[in-house]
Amino acid sequence: MEAIANALRNLATPTVGVSVISSGVGGITESDVTLAKASSAIVIGFNVRPAGKSRALADQEGVDIKMYQIIYDAIDDVKKAMVGMLSPVTREKIIGKAEIRQVFHIAKAGTVAGCTVVDGKLTRKAQIRWCAIPSWSSRGSWPRCDDLRKTPARLPMGTSAASPLRATVT
Repeated sequence: MEAIANALRNLATPTVGVSVISSGVGGITESDVTLAKASSAIVIGFNVRPAGKSRALADQEGVDIKMYQIIYDAIDDVKKAMVGMLSPVTREKIIGKAEIRQVFHIAKAGTVAGCTVVDGKLTRKAQIRWCAIPSWSSRGSWPRCDDLRKTPARLPMGTSAASPLRATVT
């Protein structure tokens, strides 16, 4: 039992922790389910079954009981669950550059940057990051065309566009 508990504890990362609240031999009891409910945990069993009414109590309380025959399957499942708890990794890929030509203050739209695509292209699904100086940046969604009525799938080099600015100090 201690080897399994240590293997699970070693899976912890700085952002997602793993705690073994209780371990023991024998079937999964109602007290195991109650402890898991109070701790917002899951119950992991190896070569055992829920004893008595513990399965019904787990269903009633919304506690997951996971049963395994192989230790490595349990460790792999805990790893997969931890990946779901980690925040997503964002990667930035530069597909185009635009220069701000003029900043407009529009009553209903707020501050809008009039820009021209100088390199690559801007696409509808891409996120935009405007950088004026190292300590100021703005993130926006995709740009709108000059007349603000069209929303093309991409803006090639040389196209003029407008995009809302939302300032954040980094």
